[in-house]
Amino acid sequence: MVSRETLRRYATRRSETNKQMERSLIPVSERVGVGEGRKLRVFENKVLSKIFDAKRDEVTGEWRKLHNAELQALYSSLDIIRNNKSRCLSWAGHIASMGESRNAYRMLVGRPEGKRPLGSPRRRWEDNIKMDMREVEYDDRDWINLAQDRDRWQAYVRAAESCFPQQWKKSNIVAIIKPGKEEVKDVSKYRPISLLNVAGKVLDKLMINRILHHVHTNTAGLNRNQYGFMPQKGTVDALIAAKEIIEENLSENNCIAVVSLDVRGAFDAAWWPGILYNLRELKCPKNLFNLARSYFSNRIAALGTNTFKIERPVTMGCPQGSCSGPGFWNILYNSLLNLDFTHRTRVIAFADDLMVLTQGKPLRMQRIMPT
Repeated sequence: MVSRETLRRYATRRSETNKQMERSLIPVSERVGVGEGRKLRVFENKVLSKIFDAKRDEVTGEWRKLHNAELQALYSSLDIIRNNKSRCLSWAGHIASMGESRNAYRMLVGRPEGKRPLGSPRRRWEDNIKMDMREVEYDDRDWINLAQDRDRWQAYVRAAESCFPQQWKKSNIVAIIKPGKEEVKDVSKYRPISLLNVAGKVLDKLMINRILHHVHTNTAGLNRNQYGFMPQKGTVDALIAAKEIIEENLSENNCIAVVSLDVRGAFDAAWWPGILYNLRELKCPKNLFNLARSYFSNRIAALGTNTFKIERPVTMGCPQGSCSGPGFWNILYNSLLNLDFTHRTRVIAFADDLMVLTQGKPLRMQRIMPT
């Protein structure tokens, strides 16, 4: 007959063993694939909708369910998928640095024998770690040696969790009439100024300052023919550069044609994939690149009056009034200035205003004599 004390000790030991096993398997359970990630987001939105309940519509006055973007704006936590991946990478680095004598390390690098049991996952935990590492642009397969360098590994972990908070992505639009267009009966007479969260503007300023610092110090920098929103440059410098090109050609009896171009609604039409592509070409650090990619995702603009208020998702453009708008525009416009023009053509840009100067020899008109 087993005594009650023996059963209690066995239950306590079994409970402690289960807790240890759960702690060692947390990264495996936290690993979220593509399909599981979608299910997890749906589950999170359902839980949040129960917590925050319904909302009274400001236009119709009726109660309605909150949309997913509104739920994420109210919930201040980081993105659940990025948070899981960051924790998974952090735990993987901890295990990789344990050494060969620890059971967790041997389970990580070990190779199972025999056939895969029915219902077991097709991918190992190590394969999932490699997939996450590829998302932060680490293509080398030997990630275990990388984990021995704690500082470098933590940089990749931070890159995996780089996220611009959703509640800071909402902008309230204030329409201001442009000078000299008071009598124009067209919507283009308004300049849409975005009122942004103050804390979000602080992070916005830090992000673009670090990006531009990298661009100007670690790469060839932006094209020298850009004079707008550039340090120690302005309109006077752009005019002097154009004046010098024109005077040089006139002194050599050359003809020069000047064409001035202006991008209509430049800041509102900035293409986000183009900005991210140029950031990648400029070898932007991974944590800053992921933060910028998060900054450009799921943005919302709201416009309201005394009687109604509407909200719409934003898919392009840099908010006018943001700290990063001018810097991101220069990064986007840089690919145009770097085009391979002929040796007779020079371009000068000030923000979205572009001046194209082309030189050539004059045609000497000769009188055609009748034969």
